[in-house]
Amino acid sequence: MNPTLSEGSRQPPRKPWSLERLKFERSIAVGAAIDTSTHSSYTSALNSYVYFCDVHKFPYKPTPDIFSFYIVWLCNNDVHRVDPKSVEKYLSGICNQLEDFYDDVRAIRNHRLVRKTLRGCRRLYSKATKRKSCILH
Repeated sequence: MNPTLSEGSRQPPRKPWSLERLKFERSIAVGAAIDTSTHSSYTSALNSYVYFCDVHKFPYKPTPDIFSFYIVWLCNNDVHRVDPKSVEKYLSGICNQLEDFYDDVRAIRNHRLVRKTLRGCRRLYSKATKRKSCILH
């Protein structure tokens, strides 16, 4: 059974759009789904991931192995170490940028190997929280 307009429906007359126009308008809406500064951070994270894949000759398609290798490469790099808490944010950005291309990217991000690698890097490489000394009178 197909839905039909009920009698007395007062839908305003709208012109149909071409499929091209629908896709264009949707891309604008999807692009506006996150704030500009967040998008900039997410793009930076994706650039980091793409660079990692390029220098290691890995495919861009995420896998639990590639994500776990990426995590340890960032956290324990000789040139520039990234705090594991920041790496978690990188992964969120990468997932946001890649989910339109790879449906399973969030499942891969939550894979047991990826979670354990992050947990291990937090234990090995996290910086201790620095707090101000209390004022004694």
